[in-house]
Amino acid sequence: MDHSDDDHPATPTDRDWHHEEPGRWPDRADVVVIGAGLAGLTAAAAATRAGARAVVLDAHSGGGRAAVRRVALSGTSGAAVFNDGPRALYLGGPGHEVLRRLGIRPRGHKPPTRGSRVSL
Repeated sequence: MDHSDDDHPATPTDRDWHHEEPGRWPDRADVVVIGAGLAGLTAAAAATRAGARAVVLDAHSGGGRAAVRRVALSGTSGAAVFNDGPRALYLGGPGHEVLRRLGIRPRGHKPPTRGSRVSL
């Protein structure tokens, strides 16, 4: 994959990694990844690091709330927001290794549970 117009090898922070103009498609892509979860983003990052132009497609908009569930609170107009994200990252494991290889250092930690309780 020759990208002679590039000044340097692509990385996840380059313009090809995050398209700045929503609704506009890139002129070309070497790799199309379906799904913007941990596996999809890892695949796109690996392809980009190898010099490919990757496009990630997902049914939902991402952002900081990529995996949340809103539950209406009875008797109010409000809602509770539950994290449905990658819980496996709380304690380490394979997800942490994938992120480490991508140069990402998550600041997460095991959620505090001492003295806590949940009522549904």
